[in-house]
Amino acid sequence: FDPGTSPRTFTIAMREVNELPFLPLLVERLQREAPHVDISVVRIDRPDLEEDLQSGEIDFAFDVGLPLSHDVRRERVTAEPLAVLARKDHPSIQGALPLDSYLTMEHILITGRRRGGGYEDIVLGRLGMSRRIRVRCQHYAAACEMVARSDLLATMARSQAQVSSREGDTQVLLFPLEIPPLEMFLYWHANVDADPGSQWLRAA
Repeated sequence: FDPGTSPRTFTIAMREVNELPFLPLLVERLQREAPHVDISVVRIDRPDLEEDLQSGEIDFAFDVGLPLSHDVRRERVTAEPLAVLARKDHPSIQGALPLDSYLTMEHILITGRRRGGGYEDIVLGRLGMSRRIRVRCQHYAAACEMVARSDLLATMARSQAQVSSREGDTQVLLFPLEIPPLEMFLYWHANVDADPGSQWLRAA
């Protein structure tokens, strides 16, 4: 595998909401090192993920920690603290966000799943706490636009919040509770461990 000349296409499965922290850096490297390598991003199907990796239907997956067999390798790609996005002139926020205020306000949950909460809701639930999710949506751009036009809050990884606040209509606040960072992993099957192309992309 020569990244400078290879015309190979890698298929990566991930949720739509995870494209932002992963794809820009990968494409930046492709521009520098692999001008003929293409990337195809497809929707992740968690129940069939291991089979899809084994068969070569997909080359990689990018997702949170999942309970898969030892035949599926994984490498942690990011571990980020959570942050909260709010509109800049939010009437109830004066530069900080106490936990009790966070819990009483209304929220946007960014997810592709039809039901259930996010990582932050799992952590809050373990502590006997909950929040009201007023809106569920699938895209960060839509969530950020709603935040800028309302008093709703959106919780996300800090890097995503920082990118989303570049327009100047929103502010990034610390998540009001100390919790473990949100970990994201790159997955691949053991049968491509020694594949030079797979090794190259894993090092991206």
